[in-house]
Amino acid sequence: MRQIRLRLVLPIIAVLFAGILFELGRRETGPPGLDLFAPTANMFCYGVNAPAVLLTIPYNLLVQWYVDRQVIMPWFNWRLLGFFSSDWVFFLAVALTWFLVGRELDRYRYSKSVPSARFGIRNLLVSALLTSAGLYLAYAAVFEIWGQPGNNPLGNKVEAILFLTWSLLLLIRALLGPRIRHLGWWST
Repeated sequence: MRQIRLRLVLPIIAVLFAGILFELGRRETGPPGLDLFAPTANMFCYGVNAPAVLLTIPYNLLVQWYVDRQVIMPWFNWRLLGFFSSDWVFFLAVALTWFLVGRELDRYRYSKSVPSARFGIRNLLVSALLTSAGLYLAYAAVFEIWGQPGNNPLGNKVEAILFLTWSLLLLIRALLGPRIRHLGWWST
């Protein structure tokens, strides 16, 4: 029997799920008289795909840089299938995030060899990147919970819990690295 490769299935499911949540968020209305409202569906989507939110930061900074200088760039503001360009950048980041998650899961599920626990430059860089992303998401989660109150208390709490969950997962992966397989969580 042919086994399903999660690195191929997870990105497709995640992007479809994110698109559905964005569409639900578009239909969600906020309290009367509130212009800026973050829909709970969107905040849930951002929480489930927290690393993808981090991957979109450079694009958002670039857009903001052009907006601050009042430079008109038509390729920043296009729509396709009802989604803005920034939404498509987020969807690409979601696909990349879940591809990497699926690749890690496939590696642990299908690998016949025992991974080495040596610390090379690549492992050190990956651990540093995962640690910094995990710490940033932990900071964002704490700020969501105890920082400035948002206009959607339920959405803020849901997003914060999901950010904290991703933070813990990234930090565990960064600290344990290839030794996770020896914990017995995966069976081959």
